[in-house]
Amino acid sequence: MNKRWFTLRELIVSNKHLRIIRNDFKDYYYSTKYRIHSMKFKLTYTDLRNNKEPEIILTKEEINEKYEYIKNKNLSLINLHPFEDNAPLISIIILNRNGYTHLKRLFKDFEENIQYPSYEIILMDNASTDKSISFLKKLSNKLPLTVIRNTNNKSFSQANNQAAGIAKGEFLLLLNNNLEPTYGWLNQMMQAALKSENIGAVGAKLVYPDCSKSPYNNHNSFKTQHEGIVFKEDGNGFIKPYKINNNEPFGDINKNSQFRAAVTALTLLVKKDKYLKVNGFDERYNNSLEDVDICLKFLKKGYNNIYCSTALLFNYKFENQITGKTPAIKKRELQEEKLFQQEWDQWLRKQFIMDKIYNKKVFSEKSLNVAFLVTDEGENVFAGDYFTASELGDSLKEFGWNISFLTRKGLHDWYDVGSDVDILISMLESYDPRKIRCSNRSLIKIAWPRNWFERWIYNPGLSKYDFIFASSETACNFIEEKTELKTFLLPIATNPNNFNNGVQPREEFVSDYCFTGSYWGYPRDIIEFLDPDSIPYKFKLFGKNWEDFDKFKLYYQGFINYFELPKLYASTKIVIDDVNRGAKNFGAVNSRVYDALACGILVLTNGVIGAEETFKGKLPVFHSKEELNNLIEYYLSNEDERILKVKELQKFVLENHTYYNRAKFLKKILIEEYL
Repeated sequence: MNKRWFTLRELIVSNKHLRIIRNDFKDYYYSTKYRIHSMKFKLTYTDLRNNKEPEIILTKEEINEKYEYIKNKNLSLINLHPFEDNAPLISIIILNRNGYTHLKRLFKDFEENIQYPSYEIILMDNASTDKSISFLKKLSNKLPLTVIRNTNNKSFSQANNQAAGIAKGEFLLLLNNNLEPTYGWLNQMMQAALKSENIGAVGAKLVYPDCSKSPYNNHNSFKTQHEGIVFKEDGNGFIKPYKINNNEPFGDINKNSQFRAAVTALTLLVKKDKYLKVNGFDERYNNSLEDVDICLKFLKKGYNNIYCSTALLFNYKFENQITGKTPAIKKRELQEEKLFQQEWDQWLRKQFIMDKIYNKKVFSEKSLNVAFLVTDEGENVFAGDYFTASELGDSLKEFGWNISFLTRKGLHDWYDVGSDVDILISMLESYDPRKIRCSNRSLIKIAWPRNWFERWIYNPGLSKYDFIFASSETACNFIEEKTELKTFLLPIATNPNNFNNGVQPREEFVSDYCFTGSYWGYPRDIIEFLDPDSIPYKFKLFGKNWEDFDKFKLYYQGFINYFELPKLYASTKIVIDDVNRGAKNFGAVNSRVYDALACGILVLTNGVIGAEETFKGKLPVFHSKEELNNLIEYYLSNEDERILKVKELQKFVLENHTYYNRAKFLKKILIEEYL
């Protein structure tokens, strides 16, 4: 069927769907992410059935309007520097092979647009047979142009290295012949290059012109084509470069110069001595990845590569894509990709993750993603591992990291880890890291035992974790002794944004002393030691599954949501801490200890080892019913002593045991180990 034309009157837009209003097409729909204003679309019956994107056809008026808007908008953003004639000489290197049409466009208004006084042009012609040479001869009467004629078609790397060898300039500016510069482009790039001696390569913003006749870029007209190069891990586990591009050419309006891992050699400015210091382009690359390779060499030498957003050029390179790539070109590109991976994959892998840890977004556009493995998630869950993970996660967000959760009780298979996850932190000893399915070869796997340490050491996959953290010194020593695996100290902590002196008490929570914790069928000291009937003070107990204990029936208040705990602590004077037997003998300290102290409330604990290791003996401890009763009566009848003790412990907690402290330590260990 022949292609047919439809105007907007024959199209309607509903949500994100495009529908053709004609009897013979009414049952066919086409999804599109583009908003439709006054464009025409070229469609066929077959296109609709195959879900092919419609061709966008711009009128001449629309093309001119968009073209002029982009030029004028960029002009309003630039700030020209008044370079004088003694400014550093720039050698502008242009490669050409039968590019007569491109050259005419490139050199139109060249002197006016460049806005820089000191330059020479070296044009490397690779055996052109069109009108290029005759055109260049005429042009040499107007511009400082030298034409070098090669008898064969040299590669991009070879020809640029050849030109660099004869260049007189202090700077080299590599410029593709199929570009159209806009006003002030080189002025802007030189401003960026001269800001610091640590600058390596400077790149420019490349924008697509009208592409409506291109079968490959029909929808890219006047969109950003290039804003620098970053990296991502592909499905095969390799760190690969890709170009940053956005639909909106001026989405970076507030960022004139930005660090990039690499910039494209289509427009690349660099000091000649730095170019030579890394031996120029690697000539093993033919016409792909040589620019990424040289930019990474600049980085290894300690230089920063810069993307200059106000240096704007239209890129007509898409016109070369009309015929597609031949099998020979595809084969060569695959060979060069393999070479690049051999040269850079190991180094890039480290830089890639470090870039995310520091949240620099030089090597990656995306922030670091941390996923916690927990029992369940949500405000009303009973398992404490989620809240511990959530509090640490909130502090990790301060670094610009993203936080998510994989749950044992969730519908999603928690061994199916998304490729976007960078760090996986397991809170549970039952999780077997050997079963992880993840295409991210750089995935960092962390185990964080906080209790049940004897169970952790018998996890058959424990050695598959990259890092092991434990919540006490005794637990660290135990794990290292039993497994010979290095273990770092990372105790639980508190979040002073939630737990602090400013929390207001609540009437229904008011007591002299309280306990909050659940009974899961395991022996607990509180059952034997605590006898509220024998003490003349008001007691309340909160948690799950205490209703069957006669001694607690009068005091049991039911389960309390985690986010209500600050109000509970603010409504009492003493909090009883009962460390379960899976953690007590290993010195682990419960979160209620840190949280209550952060609220300015005294804690009495049965965790003798933890009190000594973490609080250096300053935290009151009990070993028996008699000791617990005596401590309760002493501190409730001696308010001054209680307040003095609390102030000392609160100061210690806020200085040393916040989740932000823990987040900084975790980040520090990751950096030190990867460096």
